[in-house]
Amino acid sequence: MYKYLLHKIILPFFFASLLIALVLSAIFIDIFIFHNPINEISLTESLQELFLLIISLTFFSLARQYKNYRAGLFLISAFFGSLFLRELDFLFDPLPYISWFTFVLPLVLIALFYALRNQENCLNGLQHFTKDSSFPLMFCGLLTVLVFSRIIGMNIIWQNVLQQDYARVVKNVIEEGSELFGYTLTLLATFKYKYKLTGKLFF
Repeated sequence: MYKYLLHKIILPFFFASLLIALVLSAIFIDIFIFHNPINEISLTESLQELFLLIISLTFFSLARQYKNYRAGLFLISAFFGSLFLRELDFLFDPLPYISWFTFVLPLVLIALFYALRNQENCLNGLQHFTKDSSFPLMFCGLLTVLVFSRIIGMNIIWQNVLQQDYARVVKNVIEEGSELFGYTLTLLATFKYKYKLTGKLFF
């Protein structure tokens, strides 16, 4: 009983808490060391992009290894790859007639075409992942990124709360900090799923 509590609850909670604390220290580094208002070129944003790239590449690697789940895992990889490209919008905005969508659309179309051509395989892969114990953590991470951070980071909220003391950095810290937390949860879920499949945490 004690071993179960130690290995299944206490140690995973301690490890996750330590990782989240270390990752979110990026906010302190941006503010206090770099004096950065957490704009698009910051340590906080860079970690978000790095985590998305790692997640996408991890699922792509798993798709190559596991033929029975390939189409489903490739679809998940493409989803996170699209989020990664979306986070790089600051690189594409200065370019005329080009945006992040220009690069995301081909990736989405390829993933959907492959999924439709291999429907049973795709469903097997998605079902295998959603039934895994890592999926609830991934689900919470995505809710944090796609819903919570977007709502809590709305300008109108902080303009009304702070009024004449409004500073965009406050909004940025809340929104980007929430996003980074959500991406950390998705990264943890990805590593957990990879470990269940391969017995390895890294490539």
